[in-house]
Amino acid sequence: MNTPTPLGKQTFAEYEKEVKDFKAFNLKAQKIELGYIQDLDGAVKSNNSTLDTADKVLAAAKKVNDVIQSVTKDARFYNKYVDLVEQDLKNNIQYLEGVLSKAEKQTKELGISTSDIPEFKKAISNIKESKQYLSSLSSNTLEFDI
Repeated sequence: MNTPTPLGKQTFAEYEKEVKDFKAFNLKAQKIELGYIQDLDGAVKSNNSTLDTADKVLAAAKKVNDVIQSVTKDARFYNKYVDLVEQDLKNNIQYLEGVLSKAEKQTKELGISTSDIPEFKKAISNIKESKQYLSSLSSNTLEFDI
């Protein structure tokens, strides 16, 4: 609708009516525009809330993936070395016990007390610790395989 002008009007009343109609039309258009602006504002706020949630979801996914990768790495290490370590511990215990037995015989023959020799205490402690590790390895197995 064009802006009203008094030119070409027969009376002031015609001009006044045209101005009134123009203002009413513009007010309706502004209300319509305001409605869309309010709708846009609401939609943006709603989407911002969704974006905030999406950010939290992505952060959680990254955190979970990091943990899974770490667990996977640890599980693969476990699977690769558990049998080897168990066998090495068994062999080492057997060897240490054999050497310890022979050394005890020699010290008895020489009349020396094993308590005076620090290496005996270290060997006995080492055997005990190795047996504890063997026991822990057999009771702490993985519940899954990667």
